[in-house]
Amino acid sequence: MFISLDLATLRLCSVLACVTFVIIFVALWRGRKDQLHHAHWAASLLLYCVALAGLEWIYLPDAVLIRALLLAALTASNIPVVTGVRLFAKQPLWRWWMAVPPLATMIGFLLPHLARTTDIHLPAQSEQVLATLGLAFGMGLFGLDIIRQSRRAMPQGYGGPIAGSAMLAYIPCYLYVIAGEVLDLATPSTLAIAAPLSDQSLLMLLNLSLIAMLPRLLWPHCVRARGATASPECTTAPGWRATSTHS
Repeated sequence: MFISLDLATLRLCSVLACVTFVIIFVALWRGRKDQLHHAHWAASLLLYCVALAGLEWIYLPDAVLIRALLLAALTASNIPVVTGVRLFAKQPLWRWWMAVPPLATMIGFLLPHLARTTDIHLPAQSEQVLATLGLAFGMGLFGLDIIRQSRRAMPQGYGGPIAGSAMLAYIPCYLYVIAGEVLDLATPSTLAIAAPLSDQSLLMLLNLSLIAMLPRLLWPHCVRARGATASPECTTAPGWRATSTHS
């Protein structure tokens, strides 16, 4: 027996998963106030929840600008993920190119509406296609930076590269949606749930991989035993704190 999936249910599942990880990241941050990257990752999930909820509840024909801003916020929710990884890697938090994907998403959604004011009529699916291109562009740009910065911070770690790869894995889903819109490969309802459906697994993978970036999880040998000396790769790792097993 097949269960019918709808966009609202999938968005609700994504929001519930986000809330769960917000609680986890906030708890980790409260336990170690010096590890601000956890606060960045929690802020990313909160912004993602707001954007998803807004897109679900605000669906009015005249609310074009609001929906464009919500889509831009959806893309921008990846920025705190990147800044958290950059903070973890002791790299500059902000780069000018981080603002490009949200702006591209918003402009892409607004462009067909602006064109109509000048009697230029683009295809009916243009706003979805252009906005989805902005989302895919952001996933690619931010995912690659996460991989690069995490490898710089911990060359032997796997959490960061997996997190970046999870973000890159969204791109085929977005490309499928774009191809479906342009070539009529599937029904509109099927295309609408394609990306949120992938979110159910990729969102978990992304956030669990961020948690796995903790040196204590990646390098258990860094926890020092009685009289042992930590290796240089441990003492220079972000978030490293010497631990002794003797009472």
